[in-house]
Amino acid sequence: MRRASSGLSYDECYQAAGNVLDALADIGEDWTCLVGGMAAKLHGVERRVKDLDIALLHPYKSEEDIQDDLADHYSGRFYLVPSQDPEQTFFKPMYRIPGTTHNIKVDLLLGSDPAVEIPSTFHRNHFVEIDGLPIAPLYYVL
Repeated sequence: MRRASSGLSYDECYQAAGNVLDALADIGEDWTCLVGGMAAKLHGVERRVKDLDIALLHPYKSEEDIQDDLADHYSGRFYLVPSQDPEQTFFKPMYRIPGTTHNIKVDLLLGSDPAVEIPSTFHRNHFVEIDGLPIAPLYYVL
């Protein structure tokens, strides 16, 4: 089993990615895809996976409400931790990987946030499905 530099194996990251995307769909956020290190790795680029970066193209709720919904509906799997920056008041979702003692941070990138820079023309029909997971195209991931 290959281990990511974060101590997580590729299989654990893959399992977590699928479970987190399913949980988001269950709470009504289904315009989602992986971006970042896990997406690059699925495209075949050698990248370290230290967290899950998930783009929500057209979120129905605020980031805080989405995080709260995940923690409320899946309290055994999701929990929120404060930012490591003492000047910040926001929380970050963490996901407990079933069958392990590992956790992985989940970064939600909302298309409604201008700082995220998701092109307005980017649509879910642009997603690439790799191993059953929706992934942003490689040109967007890198």
